[in-house]
Amino acid sequence: MKKYLLLLLFLLCLISPVNASAEHFYLNESNNGDELFVQEGQSLELALDSNSSTGYSWIYQAEPDTNIMEMTGHGYQDKQAIEAPTIVGAGGKEHWFYKASRPGTTTISLCYARPWESKMPEKTFTVKVNVLPQVKVLFDQKVLEFDVPPIIENGYALVPLRAIFEAAGAKVDWLPETQTVVATKDNTIVKFTVGNDIAYINGTDVKLEAPSQIIGNRTMVPLQFIGEALGYKVEWDNNNNTINICL
Repeated sequence: MKKYLLLLLFLLCLISPVNASAEHFYLNESNNGDELFVQEGQSLELALDSNSSTGYSWIYQAEPDTNIMEMTGHGYQDKQAIEAPTIVGAGGKEHWFYKASRPGTTTISLCYARPWESKMPEKTFTVKVNVLPQVKVLFDQKVLEFDVPPIIENGYALVPLRAIFEAAGAKVDWLPETQTVVATKDNTIVKFTVGNDIAYINGTDVKLEAPSQIIGNRTMVPLQFIGEALGYKVEWDNNNNTINICL
């Protein structure tokens, strides 16, 4: 089980070099040649410099497999209208929008050329996209829904604390002045400050695998800390791509 969990964390960790939020990835020309790992259901935006006034445009050399990456939109954003209204022919960007539809591997390959010319393109762009299965989190066999999904930070899975603690029946208090979380369940009191890698369980300090942090107004903590704080087991189900948290 442990080796499968480590493999999952390794694959998800490869997402981090790309400019991304929890649900959305943004790519530009600096990502040319990259290999990208996304999760099923996440979205991707690609923006490339373009100038329609020259006759050049980006043309597919290899379209992505629509069963894996569905294109949901495409358009041209004129830089002249936004940043340089007095400069004619200032160029802009072409944008493509995709959604990761199902697990698999596909390639987005484009060239910048005039469609009527047969010479070599001015430039090319290629990115390989690997779509990973969506990971579920079960707490006592119940699927947990997160407005901010689990992420990977420096090889460790970070999960929203409040959703899991409250599912366990804990009371969670947020002290904004010190950015401190205090969670109470039965005779257990958990306390830590966001950004710190030390937490306290009934006054005893516990070293976290990674510092807690705030993402999307949610406090994220290392997955394994959930088990330590609440006395639960954390298991990875490789067959169903599921994290099980149970007594």
